[in-house]
Amino acid sequence: MGFEFRTQRGSHIKLIKDSERKLVVTVVNEKEIKKKTLISICKQARISRARLYELIKKSEQ
Repeated sequence: MGFEFRTQRGSHIKLIKDSERKLVVTVVNEKEIKKKTLISICKQARISRARLYELIKKSEQ
């Protein structure tokens, strides 16, 4: 997806993507994430939940 690791503080990881507009996404490094948090991460990353699920399934293979 083009994101690069920037920093980590506790369980929060900041990822950055340099494109036309700099995009910073903060994700939580936990096994379980609340639905609202997941939706927020998708909005920050400008991807749909369906795309996120595809990426998760692909990474599990």
